[in-house]
Amino acid sequence: MKMVKKLFLFALVMFSALLMGCGEPLPEGMPRLIPCELTLLQEGKPLVGATVSLLPEKDQARWNLVGITNESGTANILANGKYKGVPEGKYKIIIIKVETEAGTGPAIPQAGEPGYDEAVANLDKRPPAKRFTLVEDKYSNPKDTPLAIDIPARGSVRQNIEAGKAVRISK
Repeated sequence: MKMVKKLFLFALVMFSALLMGCGEPLPEGMPRLIPCELTLLQEGKPLVGATVSLLPEKDQARWNLVGITNESGTANILANGKYKGVPEGKYKIIIIKVETEAGTGPAIPQAGEPGYDEAVANLDKRPPAKRFTLVEDKYSNPKDTPLAIDIPARGSVRQNIEAGKAVRISK
């Protein structure tokens, strides 16, 4: 009976390990990924809600390597949107953060309310929404960015990245 219990416990542990697993297997051709956590700072403060992309400096296989910063300015870089990490190599760092202000004008009534049809018919006469970039242009341009990172073959990467001064540039 003790042997049956031991086998049952062993099977339960193995099944649990199988369920937790190592995550989804990498697509064919995708190299080993190194966990990469970048914390973006702007004038020493976390840059929240920014998109950070890594672009290979050489003609490496092109995988989409992107992360979005959280409330502490930290982004975990994902390959192809779901695989945690970055292949070994040298990369340029691109940072984008955009803010949009809705165009001004009177509020549009709800569908079915008086004035709705007229308001919708005149939407093209409303001032357009305004867009602002909140990161200096050089950080969002692959040719101009001074930011780079070297991903090693083993281990993991945790790095703070200074994204320049806080700006609000109309686009």
